Amino acid sequence: MYSEFKQEENSTGVILIGGVCGEGGPKKLISTKGGSGLSTERVDSCYMSLSFQPTTLEAGALVDRVAAAIHKESDPKRGLTKKQRKAVGAVLADLLKAAACTTGGSAYRPVMAASFKRSPVGRVPFNWVVSGLERLGWLEITKGYLASTKKGAERRATEFKATPCLLAECAAANVSGASWKDHFDLLNGAENVPTVVARATSTKEFGAWGDKRRGRAIVIDRTHFNVARDESMLAEINAFLQRYEVLPPGAFNALTRLYNNADSPGFAYDQGGRLYDLVGNYQRLPKSERSDMRLDGEGVAEIDLQASHMTILRALNGISFDPAKDPYDDPLLPRPVFKSYVSMALGGGSLPNRWSKEAKDDYAERSGGANLQRDFPAAQVRAAVLRAHPFLDDWPTSTIRWGDLQYLESTILLDAVHSLAMHYGIPALPVHDSLIVPRSKIAIADRTLRQSFQSHTGILPGIKVTKLPSSNCLV
Repeated sequence: MYSEFKQEENSTGVILIGGVCGEGGPKKLISTKGGSGLSTERVDSCYMSLSFQPTTLEAGALVDRVAAAIHKESDPKRGLTKKQRKAVGAVLADLLKAAACTTGGSAYRPVMAASFKRSPVGRVPFNWVVSGLERLGWLEITKGYLASTKKGAERRATEFKATPCLLAECAAANVSGASWKDHFDLLNGAENVPTVVARATSTKEFGAWGDKRRGRAIVIDRTHFNVARDESMLAEINAFLQRYEVLPPGAFNALTRLYNNADSPGFAYDQGGRLYDLVGNYQRLPKSERSDMRLDGEGVAEIDLQASHMTILRALNGISFDPAKDPYDDPLLPRPVFKSYVSMALGGGSLPNRWSKEAKDDYAERSGGANLQRDFPAAQVRAAVLRAHPFLDDWPTSTIRWGDLQYLESTILLDAVHSLAMHYGIPALPVHDSLIVPRSKIAIADRTLRQSFQSHTGILPGIKVTKLPSSNCLV
């Protein structure tokens, strides 16, 4: 039977929370009026993957008690839904993980609608849980923000921290932060994740310049040679990677190859094909936050293919170049603007004279709301790009498209990951055009990625190695 809760608000707008911590015990003070009193400085915290669910009777009973408490406080006249209970389990797991693996005890995640598109838990049930926990005095929420600075825009995700009252409730159920991994596991085990997925061609919501809509799922032809090859290689890779501990918990589950344009004529599983972890969250973390990761207890480094699609396109066109020279370096344009235009052009199959919505939104976010077209007119950037790379003038009529470039890139990464695992016993996690590897294996991983690139294109790529800094977000 879960505890009853009492709330009383004094004249200063502070709620005194009773229940587990009340009636003679310590009370948690939470401001309900302007100025929450919570620091806006980011404390050490772990990402909320929302990927875990209870696996023991104790954890299941805890989730039921917490869900019942939220339900009783929020909307007792309506029945408790399965989605709400699932959200309670996912949130509790992440809060307990944060209590155990961070010095600040906080978990963070973006809360805008777009961040829940591929989330195991939907935005509505998530908000139901965290708002209910906050009303009960079981959760502290530090709202995120996007602030303009002299250097651009600074963004911080919303943070969530279990209060002593919630931790006491968990302890009463014999589920603590220190033992959370014994009571919760990934929502979908690696054995339940498909190794190959195909989707139809994506579309734009409002013509050529609207928001992107991903294509529908297409049934896989498992008799196709490419599919059989991928499933065999990924089965070996995923089985190998399951032997290694990847931290923080929930960062990695299993790899899937996702093909695009599967409804196009002549499709032969040779379009797109990037490697994704559909359950784990490590690929969605900003590079600055991948420092939380450990592979088998060791800090990690990221090995990036420089200007991957541009390099592959030059190789396919037989154009010689110096791989040590940055193709996005221009004396008159900032590198991010130059790169953004090239990425937009190669992704869209043209040399546009106007910026895409994605490019404008990204620039505004990074520069505190500045207008990309006003600062750097697309037509002028187009001229600068063609001056630096005249061969791109033929791109609009080329038979090579973005799906071909991405297929070669993803095949290079797949072969490198497989070779590192099967030949060298080294775990490597792909992130589009880069690999995350243990720091002690940088040299072997660098050489393996270069060899794979050369075997598919005939040239050596430019490569950048970044040693990610250490972090305290460990269990």
